[in-house]
Amino acid sequence: MNERLPTPPGFADLYERVRAILSDARARAYRAINTAMVTAYWEIGRVIVEDEQQGRQRAEYGKGLLAELSKRLTADFGRGFDRTNLQQMRAFYTAYPICDALRPELTWTHYRLLLRVESPDARAFYEAEASTPDTSSICRRKRNWLRNCNASDELSKWKATCEKSRVLTHGKSDVRVRRDVPTPPPITEPPS
Repeated sequence: MNERLPTPPGFADLYERVRAILSDARARAYRAINTAMVTAYWEIGRVIVEDEQQGRQRAEYGKGLLAELSKRLTADFGRGFDRTNLQQMRAFYTAYPICDALRPELTWTHYRLLLRVESPDARAFYEAEASTPDTSSICRRKRNWLRNCNASDELSKWKATCEKSRVLTHGKSDVRVRRDVPTPPPITEPPS
């Protein structure tokens, strides 16, 4: 009795249209949630920094504050609020003091990795690279780039080559890196 009914004419087109609607809705929901969470982490960083600037910048106070905040937030909201993450949220606010300047296409993972970059110029470069429409290849290589970017002389050479490879897309202000961009400098592991 599990006979398959014949597929009606035009079904494949109907299915593809419905599938596209659902895929688009999921992508928009993901972007909205991502933007809301990145903004929330920025706000948490702002609140922590403002509290510390109320004359309570003593190291003991800061450690105790983040430890207690972490304990309570983890109890209320689950994982993701350990002391290290709270320190990253504080650093996030410090590195990006203007919330409106945050890029909606970047995730918290992007920003956490970008925080490892000490040079503001290098950070801006990686931020722009991660924001390009073809982020899949960028995301795969990003962790490797950021491991070495603060100490590597090769980064400057690679950055210059990438900038030469940029092309404007249809007269819009965004830029896209061509696929023939050289691979990033090799990553050297610290000696054991």
